[in-house]
Amino acid sequence: MANRPTRFAELSPKWQELVRRMQRLNFGTLTNLRVVDGEPELFEDFESVATFRFPGDNSPRSEIAREDFALPAEVIEFIETLQGLYCRRIARVEVRHGLPFKMEVEDPE
Repeated sequence: MANRPTRFAELSPKWQELVRRMQRLNFGTLTNLRVVDGEPELFEDFESVATFRFPGDNSPRSEIAREDFALPAEVIEFIETLQGLYCRRIARVEVRHGLPFKMEVEDPE
């Protein structure tokens, strides 16, 4: 993004959808995420798998109820990293506390 987004409302609808997905998941993995022209695409082979912890709070993140909020540094870095990949398949994104923690990217070879 030309202007670095700092708030949820500044994101495109596709980025907002992905951030909301991570907030609902809270803990788990996203697989087969695609980046096309710098935007996330959730094609039919995309999967979102929740991890439940015992004991633990397995509900969505509290931010999911807000229309706007400041983006955490992890989300900003995640977006910038994915946009830098331009067009690529993201094999796996690990989500912790509703935030991207680490990801595995398909080798373009």
